[in-house]
Amino acid sequence: MKLTATCRDLKNAVTGFSKIVPSKTTLPILSGIKFKVNGSVTANVTDLDATARYTFNNASADKDGEFVIPLTAVKELLGKGGSEDTIEFETLPEHRIGITNRIGSQTVSQTVAGFDPADWPENNVAVNTKPAAGFLESYRKAVPFASTDSTRYTLNSVHIDVAGKGDTPVTLVATDGRRLGCWNSKAFDIKLPTIIPTTKFLNWTGLNEPEEIGIATEKEKDKKKVTERVTHFGLKSGQWQYVTKTVDGTFPNWRQVLPPVDGKNRIVLTDEDIAMLKKVLPNMAARGKHAPVIVLSPGENGSVVVKENRPPEETSTRLELSGGSRFEGKSRVAVSAMYFCDALAAGFKTFVFEDELSPLRSDDNAGGIHVLMPMRVDVADSAPARPVEETAVTPKEESNPIKHEETTIATQEAPYKPEKGRKMKKHETSLEQLQVALETAKDKFMEARQALCAVADLLKVAVKEDKQRRSEVDDVRKTLGKLQALKV
Repeated sequence: MKLTATCRDLKNAVTGFSKIVPSKTTLPILSGIKFKVNGSVTANVTDLDATARYTFNNASADKDGEFVIPLTAVKELLGKGGSEDTIEFETLPEHRIGITNRIGSQTVSQTVAGFDPADWPENNVAVNTKPAAGFLESYRKAVPFASTDSTRYTLNSVHIDVAGKGDTPVTLVATDGRRLGCWNSKAFDIKLPTIIPTTKFLNWTGLNEPEEIGIATEKEKDKKKVTERVTHFGLKSGQWQYVTKTVDGTFPNWRQVLPPVDGKNRIVLTDEDIAMLKKVLPNMAARGKHAPVIVLSPGENGSVVVKENRPPEETSTRLELSGGSRFEGKSRVAVSAMYFCDALAAGFKTFVFEDELSPLRSDDNAGGIHVLMPMRVDVADSAPARPVEETAVTPKEESNPIKHEETTIATQEAPYKPEKGRKMKKHETSLEQLQVALETAKDKFMEARQALCAVADLLKVAVKEDKQRRSEVDDVRKTLGKLQALKV
C-alpha cells in the first residue's frame, strides 16, 4: 500500500498527537502512529486511557490497508520543505515503511522500522457527540485551578456538573483545595455528572473549530437498583476525534463553599491595572526565597495598594494602582501572587471578602465564579506569610469516605505528607493521628496502584510474546508435517 499526504496535514496531526503519546512507555507500540485507509485516510494514537484520531482532507492511497510508524520518525520529516510538499509512505515486508519525501524538485527516500498493526491496542469506544459551543473555552479557563498533586486523583480534573437549573444547567468546575473556579453558562446535552482528566490535548489551542461532546456509560447492578456510570468522554472538533476515560470518583460538593455575594470589602480592578499586574506579578513571584505573597490594601482616596510580603532582609515592592481601580473597605488581605495572577488571566476583575481571614469571591458577570483562600500575615508587612487555618469553608463529607481528603477546599497550605517510618507522638491528638494514618494509607495505596499498572503492562507484553511463540511453534509443526509427507 502507498499513502500520500501533505506536510500541512501531517504537521497538524503530529502536533496534536505529541500531546498524547508518552515520552517513555513499557509498550513500544504506544510510541507509534497507526495510519489506516478504509475509504478515508485516518491516523490515531493512544496511551491506553485516551485515543485521538485525525482524518486527512488531502491524502490519497492506492488501496486499503494499515501500518504503524514511530511518531519520532514522522516528526523528523516535517522540518524540511513547505506545507504543500508531499510525503509518501509505502508498506514493505517485515513491517518496514519506505518513505519518500518530495521537497520541491528534490526527492529524499529512506526506510524505517515500523510495528505490527496486529499488536495495536484496540480500545475504540463509541461516543455519540452533539454540538457544545463554548465547551473548550470554559474547559481551558478551568484547567489552571485543577490540582496538579498526583495523589489527589479526583481533583486532577475538570468536573461537568449537571445539577444546575434554568437555561444553563451545566457548570464546569475545577479546584485544588486552595482555590476554585466554575463557569455556569452552558446548556450542553449531558445528563450525568462527568469528571474529565486535565489533558494537554484538550488544553491545546489547535482545537479551534466548533466542538461537539458526548459521554459513554455502562450500567451497574447492586442488590437494590441499577445505576448508570459514565466511563468515557468524547470530543469532536474539525478533523479531530478524541475519547478519554473519565475519572471514577466523587467530586467535592463545591456549591457549599461559595462565599456570599456581598462582603464588607470590595476590590474593583480596571483593564489598565490588570494588564500591568499580569506583567508585574510573575516577576514578583520569580524572586526571593519565600512563597510569593502579595498584600492588597486600601490606599489614599480608595485606591488599591499592592505590596510584596517579604522578610526585612529582602527588598519589597510596593505599587499603588493608578489606572482607576478602587478599594471599598478597610481590611487588607494577603493572597498568593501566582494564584491571583491566574484569577486575572481567567477574566475576574472584582473581588469581595468579609475580612482578612475570609475567602475572596469574584464573579465575572458571565456565569464564572472564583473563590481564593487568603494567607495570614503578621502585623508587620515584612513578616513571612502563613497559611490561614482551615475554617468553615470545608465541604461536607461525601457518601464515599475514602474520597474525604479530596473534598476539602480549605487553605493555601500544601497537603501534608508523612515521612516514611514516622511514629505517632504522644502529644498528638486523636484527630492528628487519624490524619497521619490516612495520609500513610493514601501513599501506600498510590504505590500499590503504580505497581499494579506496571504488572498489567508486563502481563500484556508477556501475552503478546506467548502468542508469538505459539505462532512460531505452529509454523514449525506445519513445516515438519510437510517434510514428513515428502517421499524420498
